[in-house]
Amino acid sequence: MSNTVKARGITVAKAKHYIACGGCGCPNCGSENVTGGSFDSDIGWERRLPTVVWQNVYCEDCDFEWQDVYTLTDVCDRDDKSFLVPD
Repeated sequence: MSNTVKARGITVAKAKHYIACGGCGCPNCGSENVTGGSFDSDIGWERRLPTVVWQNVYCEDCDFEWQDVYTLTDVCDRDDKSFLVPD
C-alpha cells in the first residue's frame, strides 16, 4: 500500500507512525492537545473475533476526529497487578 493512500483523512504512513509511538499526538497535525471520549466495546461473541474497544478522540488544534482502537493483549491479577501472559 502506498504512503499516499488516505485512511480516514490521514495517510497510511501517519497512521502507522501514530500506532508505533503509542498515540503520541494527533495523527493529522501532531498536536498533543487532544481529548478522548468514553470507551465503547464490541465483544467477539463468536469467539473467533477479538474483543475490540474503541475511543473517539478529538484534536483541539486542527478539529480532526478519529477513533483509537484497542484489543485485549493481557490480563493481570487485580490485587498485585502482575501481568499473567509473558512477552
